[in-house]
Amino acid sequence: MKFKITKKIWLSIWIIAIGTISSMAQCTTANYLLPDVTSTFTGSTYAFTSPQGYASGNTNVAIQFDGSLTNTGCRGSVVLASGLEQFDRNFFFNQSSVPANQVGNGYMLCHFYYFDSNNNVITMANSDASTISFVVPAGVNKFYINTRIGSASISGATFCNGNNQTGYSRVATVAYLGKNITPTATISNESGCQGSNNGAISLAIDATTATSPYTYTWSSVVAGFTPPATNTNALTNLTPGEYTCVITDSSSPVKTTTKKYTIKPATPYDAYITTTTNCSSYGLTIDPIANIINSNDFSVNSGITISGDASYDIAGGFVRLTPDQTGKDGKVIINNSTSALVNNDFEVSFRMKFLNKSGADGFSFNIGNDSFPGNAEDGVNQGLAVRFKVFNQDNASLYFNGIQIGSTTNINLETGNWINIKLKIIGQQATLFIDGNPILLNNTITAYSMNSTYKYIFRGRTGGASNEMLIDDFKVGLLNFEYSIDGTTFQTSNTFSNITLPTNRTIPVWTKQNGCTQKVRDFAFSEIYNFNFTAITYGCDPTAIRITNQDNVDMRLNLFSTNFPLNDNFTLGLSAQKRSDGILLTDDKGGNAGYAIFSKLKTIDGATANNKNFAIEVVHKSLNKSGADGFSISFGDPTPIINKTVDFENGVTSGLAIRFKTFGNDLVQVFYNGVQVGSTVGNNGAFNVETGTDNTIYLEIKNSKLTLTQNGGDLFRDLQLPVAFTTDNITSSKLIIAARTGGSSNENLIKSVKAWDLSIFQARADGQITYTDLDIVGIEVPMNPNFIIGDKINLYLKSKNGCDFDRILKVDAGRTPTAPTATSPQLLNSGSTIADLTATGTNIKWYAATTGGTPLATTTSLVNGTTYYASQSSAYGCESNRTSVLVDTTSLSTTNFELYSKLSIYPNPTNGLVGLELNGVTFTKVSLFDLNGRTIQTVNANSNKATLDLSGLTSGIYLAKIETAEGTTVQKIVKE
Repeated sequence: MKFKITKKIWLSIWIIAIGTISSMAQCTTANYLLPDVTSTFTGSTYAFTSPQGYASGNTNVAIQFDGSLTNTGCRGSVVLASGLEQFDRNFFFNQSSVPANQVGNGYMLCHFYYFDSNNNVITMANSDASTISFVVPAGVNKFYINTRIGSASISGATFCNGNNQTGYSRVATVAYLGKNITPTATISNESGCQGSNNGAISLAIDATTATSPYTYTWSSVVAGFTPPATNTNALTNLTPGEYTCVITDSSSPVKTTTKKYTIKPATPYDAYITTTTNCSSYGLTIDPIANIINSNDFSVNSGITISGDASYDIAGGFVRLTPDQTGKDGKVIINNSTSALVNNDFEVSFRMKFLNKSGADGFSFNIGNDSFPGNAEDGVNQGLAVRFKVFNQDNASLYFNGIQIGSTTNINLETGNWINIKLKIIGQQATLFIDGNPILLNNTITAYSMNSTYKYIFRGRTGGASNEMLIDDFKVGLLNFEYSIDGTTFQTSNTFSNITLPTNRTIPVWTKQNGCTQKVRDFAFSEIYNFNFTAITYGCDPTAIRITNQDNVDMRLNLFSTNFPLNDNFTLGLSAQKRSDGILLTDDKGGNAGYAIFSKLKTIDGATANNKNFAIEVVHKSLNKSGADGFSISFGDPTPIINKTVDFENGVTSGLAIRFKTFGNDLVQVFYNGVQVGSTVGNNGAFNVETGTDNTIYLEIKNSKLTLTQNGGDLFRDLQLPVAFTTDNITSSKLIIAARTGGSSNENLIKSVKAWDLSIFQARADGQITYTDLDIVGIEVPMNPNFIIGDKINLYLKSKNGCDFDRILKVDAGRTPTAPTATSPQLLNSGSTIADLTATGTNIKWYAATTGGTPLATTTSLVNGTTYYASQSSAYGCESNRTSVLVDTTSLSTTNFELYSKLSIYPNPTNGLVGLELNGVTFTKVSLFDLNGRTIQTVNANSNKATLDLSGLTSGIYLAKIETAEGTTVQKIVKE
């Protein structure tokens, strides 16, 4: 079989790998393995090497051909590696021009062939042309080449005599062109993410080089992986590991390719989630915690370059940028690549410590080039610079390429304690946080662009006197997130509004970064209220529902509740740090201070409201050993605590402060706007908070009165707050919990914080428009009895700020039912009782009079000609008017009890026919009556058997009057 492919066609389809073929003086029958079978990518270059033992210099020989003394040439075999026999393989043979010393001999004669199953020679090509193409068919993995030169002697040398090889080389090139599917397959989420629609692989085929349909064969050693039962080019929900797919097309010959993919484990993201509850919608804001890509806590002296007066503090595990001496200048470069920050949102955080005494000192943090045009605190001239200047008036500012961004903010930096710094860049807007507070907020950077060659640089200097500067805990994280609350639809904005809450009030929160989708967690919205009460109606057909026992039930709107499993709704400052069991405000060592700020307490009433009724619960654990230690729970302006202008156990100076001091004897005090309210509790040692066990501190303010308890015991009860509390605007106040250690040590751990809104509730019932306040014990909520359905009525609740609660309550109510229905007169046998009377209704009671009296017992004997009265009662206990029933025991009466003993009635009850039979007595007449005495049916018979047909009658009780020569009797028959 011959197959001719021109050079032009080969260049348009295949990239040809080149080898060199030479004529040598030694024959060989060696097998030559083509080493390209492991690569199935079109465009790979095949670099064949010369078989071992051939002349030096021929290092790129693909296949070596030799002549022979008999001028018939030598045969060389070519073995193709296993796996290639499944399709036809193209070979292209190209001889260069004939050397000058061999003119007249022409090109080499080449015979390409293989042996079939019967050992017959099957020729693929036999030619001395300059280019020869041939195809090795599918199923053949070994073929042969015979070559020879046209003349036995060349320029005085005997051809192939093994002696003189100089000048007799013949050069040719060989390209092996296995047919392959072009590998243009694509991967989604190759970096790996687990969860809904993640860990996915999706393959695409280039239809120009392959023929559909395709077969996809998947395999993996990942535990639990099961290849798909159907032919598919996509997999989802894959766990981390390597996956392989062999793709085969339907062409002839068949083409194939193999692709391998790696799904990596997902990064465990976390996020701050803030909820907003408006009257008409629910919303949340997702603030993801940065995915850290670079970090250095300086625990070892590595990954940094130090110059100038900077030094590594081995004992402290931090870098001392400038020592506590005059006129010093230090610089530190973090040796991490910043390339990931280019055109991305990111976050940089570290902590620093200043101890300034005097002089024009300062410090800068930079992401830029290593060029400082001015003082060290002025930062770099290209890139981003955060300047901290301490010219007796501390301030912070941001610069980009030497141009200021936003304003300069004055803040106390020279505290001698660690200060936490965080810089966020999101959407070309920069925000600088100091100790968790946004000092410079959302400042737009004009022409923002980062350079991959920029470095992280810290630099500081001291002026006329001394300024010690320390840095520690450097971290860089990416913030280029997308956000979702369903795991499918993502958006660049991290704020969601008008969320429709499912029944379980749980919303899944997702983030996506660099194509990697990760579920943060299911975020549960707390209910807007936790409201229980006892609803009691009085009388029947009431006009109001009375709300009672208010002092003994929970009537609080839940603002937030956190046990700190995640970082929600608070910021930390100074030494405070989050642990798995809570917030550690101070470590078990001296000279330590920390705080946590919660800003959500006011949100239930909106931005302009001024709610003064609220409650706070803090579970706190303290282990004091000695020294002037303590902690505080405050609601007010946190600035003095942030700036450390007050002791932490003293709390805020503007607002409410609860001080817990531990000067040997624990004590607690209440202050408002810095002035003590009430007395001090615990001077005699009666109050102890330093037990090393959990202490539940509960603070409640209602109608300007404060109640404070510890573990359920009163510390203050209904303490009247000053008039200023009723007039001060507290909408910007925040909840702050702070602590410090003194001469020795005091561990302060905050294990949980909860807050409730105690503002006045309102309620209305169905049929009413106006809401009624529920802040008074025993209040009555008006209602319209016409809206009572099944002894229930809907009650609608809202807070006094106007926000409706999440659900409607169905409460018990009372309404008088109508009188029961009954037939009158009712014909009964003499001797009947109240139990034999019938009436339609619920909870039927019988009376001897139209009003008043007590219900008659069911065993009471009926008196002929007497009227009895029936009522019915609702499930709620309201009784109806009474229905009268006259009793007649004479029309159907009989005294023949002997005849009754001989009578049989069957079946009874009945659905239709009923049979009557007398023992030894003959019927003369049988009549059927209803309870009103009307004759329904009459049967005349002269037999001891008779039949009545009740099939056309309604269900109920009927009376059969049996007449015989021996007397008369009346019996009940029940129609079902």
